[in-house]
Amino acid sequence: MNTKTTYALVLSMALIVFSLLLIILQGSVGATSLWLIGLLSWPMAFFILWHGLRAMRDEKPGQCITFKQAFLAGLVISLIAAAAMGVYMVLHCTLINPGYADQAMELARQQWEAKGLNDQQMEVAERFARIFMHPALMVVFQIVGTILKGAICALIAAAIVKRNPQPALPAGCDSM
Repeated sequence: MNTKTTYALVLSMALIVFSLLLIILQGSVGATSLWLIGLLSWPMAFFILWHGLRAMRDEKPGQCITFKQAFLAGLVISLIAAAAMGVYMVLHCTLINPGYADQAMELARQQWEAKGLNDQQMEVAERFARIFMHPALMVVFQIVGTILKGAICALIAAAIVKRNPQPALPAGCDSM
């Protein structure tokens, strides 16, 4: 297995575990706390991508990698991880927890009631929210979100990891 695939699988496994943690915490913490906890996936994804790009750079002759090479490698890692996350989301919505959308809607209704929405407002909000709770859309959002997160993290990691090759010295010159 090559370095890109290895780190893509590490990234997807970490994101899957993180997603499961968020699902477990969903009923016990508030929406704001859950959102803040969800933000922790960004530094986690960055660290994994950065480490993967460093590993790729260090296995190259001369340990050099340009920004473009590093970014494209990070993007490939993200694309593979996004595909794995899409497969996970399909499995989650169909086999692991087929009632996930209904559970999420029930939790949302409780939050709407706490905010003081009336029945008509909750009905409109539920109709709109159910559109986004469709399993196919959840898979698409998971894939697109993973790609975007990976691309942003790859841009930053590539800027840090890049090490351009040294220009060749003219004949007869020694490097000091």
